[in-house]
Amino acid sequence: IRRKGDSRINTVADLQDKEVIVMRGDNAHEYVTRDQITSKVILIDSYKDALLLLAEGKHDAVIVQKLMGLQLLHDLEIDDLESVGPPILDFKQQFCFAVQEGDKELLAILNEGLSIVIANGTLERLQQKWFVVLEKDKLFHQIIQYLTVFLATLLFAGLVSYLWQAALRRKVTEKTLQLNHANNDLKLEITERQRAENEIRQLNETLEQRVKNRTAELAIANADLQKSKEVAETANRSKSQFLANMSHELRTPLNAILGFSQLMQRDTAITPSMQDNLGIIERSGEHLLALINDVLDMSKIEAGRMTIDKDSFELHQTLKDIASMMRIRADKKNLHFTWEHNPDLIRYIKTDLSKLRQTLINLLGNAVKYTEEGGLALRVHGNKIDKALDNQPNYQLHFEIEDSGVGIAPEELNTVFEAFVQVSSSKGVTEGTGLGLAITRRFIQLLGGEISVMSELGKGSLFKFVLPVEIANEADIAPLQTRCRRIIGLKPGQPVYRILIVDDKPENRLLLKKLLLSIGLSELQEAVNGAEAVDIFKQWQPHLIWMDMRMPVMSGYEATRRIKATVEGQAIPIIAVTASAFDEEKEKVMSSGCDEFLRKPYRETEIFDLMAKHLGMRYQYDETQPTEAEMKAEIFPKQDLTAADLAKLPEELRIALHQAILELNMDKTTAVIDQIREQDAQVAESLNRLVDNFEYDELLALL
Repeated sequence: IRRKGDSRINTVADLQDKEVIVMRGDNAHEYVTRDQITSKVILIDSYKDALLLLAEGKHDAVIVQKLMGLQLLHDLEIDDLESVGPPILDFKQQFCFAVQEGDKELLAILNEGLSIVIANGTLERLQQKWFVVLEKDKLFHQIIQYLTVFLATLLFAGLVSYLWQAALRRKVTEKTLQLNHANNDLKLEITERQRAENEIRQLNETLEQRVKNRTAELAIANADLQKSKEVAETANRSKSQFLANMSHELRTPLNAILGFSQLMQRDTAITPSMQDNLGIIERSGEHLLALINDVLDMSKIEAGRMTIDKDSFELHQTLKDIASMMRIRADKKNLHFTWEHNPDLIRYIKTDLSKLRQTLINLLGNAVKYTEEGGLALRVHGNKIDKALDNQPNYQLHFEIEDSGVGIAPEELNTVFEAFVQVSSSKGVTEGTGLGLAITRRFIQLLGGEISVMSELGKGSLFKFVLPVEIANEADIAPLQTRCRRIIGLKPGQPVYRILIVDDKPENRLLLKKLLLSIGLSELQEAVNGAEAVDIFKQWQPHLIWMDMRMPVMSGYEATRRIKATVEGQAIPIIAVTASAFDEEKEKVMSSGCDEFLRKPYRETEIFDLMAKHLGMRYQYDETQPTEAEMKAEIFPKQDLTAADLAKLPEELRIALHQAILELNMDKTTAVIDQIREQDAQVAESLNRLVDNFEYDELLALL
């Protein structure tokens, strides 16, 4: 059946590559699949739906039993569809009587009986009643066909009647009875068929209702899911906004604390005692900053916003520095610490140094923390990666951290890397944020590696991880002496640089101003918001601008855009100074036109390095700075303090120090250490370092 006037389809062959609708499970479905009539078969649950779709202009044709199709067209009052083409022979259903082979007499009787029912019109009446085809436009042709069949049958019946008249007379009564029985059986079969069709129709209606109900339920469920998703996204945005605000609010005062402590340490007039106090302030600030960074790092990891900042560095020196720091911690607990590497271990690599360093410190720090007897070891070896692509990792580092500590129970190994989860063997240890191993695993995964752990309760643990890195050149590595030298002023023969400081916080402007004044920069101006910065830029034309981004009246973003929109402003370096810890902030800052991005709290060396980069400033350095070996010793001071050293002190001093630490009385502790300095200055300095680093448990253990 096609749409009227669709001349593309006239025979079965025209259905190739057309969209043909059949009812699922019908013999038409079997026919088009078996004979590969078309590759575009559209399955529908009922022919009623199929014809309605075709009438709506969807798809191309419907294959259906002619009687059923035309009856449906009549019932649905569809006038724009038509039956086309000759009957499909392979699909046609034919009905007949059959006898056993050789039973010629019965065959003759049946044929004679058929001739009679055809001749007297019985067959025609049955066909009109049960198998009428409602094709109004073909009625004339059907009448001609019926007359032709009737006349031919009548002639055949006359011949048969003439030839078999005697036989029919003998058996006509018997066969008439048999025919009546057959008619009764046929009526019963038709009744059963109607009943089956009614049941199928009811089942289809029930199924359709179930589908509608299920569809409605799914729609409600999807709406609930969408609502939950929107709520979660709103909560996540609120969390991100809170963390961004918290980062800004905490880093802003920390910038002043750490900055002014560094600035005061530059003053040669302050006493050693004041230097010690400033060191305590700076280390306390660094400790607080590390805790803040832990929480923010975990938040970035959960939000999928942690990024990689690759840099070239010397691997051997980095490992030595970390090993030196860990040896100090191990010695304080009388633990044996070793580290080893294969002789051909690559020297210079490129990866995210801060993440690698934090990973090793976290793992080794845990090894020390959870080990009371025995020791720990760090083992490193590497190998080249064959067939590595350009700018891709071409070397693999293998790390092992092993300890003889408390170990981990087998049932807890699967949760050891989860955030805020502590294994039962470590419940007595409370220092830290509880995020170390979770951050460690994510850092390793971000760098392209994977970490694993093997452990036995009471016998220790072994952590292994593999890290792909790039091989770097020695020329890319800045020497330690250059990194650590202290700047005391500007070299002569340079221009008088005009520097503009823009920040709404007076303490932040004062810190940066004093830092620049300390090296001889005197042409400085300040602005408390972006609008003032734009006005000063137009009148004063500074060589460089330090720009805070969050300010009232006009933000740093808008001020930067306005300055960079001028011809003069395009040549002026603008360095953003912000307390935000998120990389999205950096992208936003750089897109506004800033040339650099600096996070608070910053180090004075970062300020000087950026001015050297953008203005070509040349500095004078303190020539009395320590050697490279001395600087390493200063960064990682050797801690020789032992219980034997403290045992040499007078008993009353040891008791007083023990009591002061238990009371957490800093004034009393400092006073006792000052008394100890009169007895042994080296022991006093070692005690000060322990107190300044809040390592009270180690100190109590030594006492």
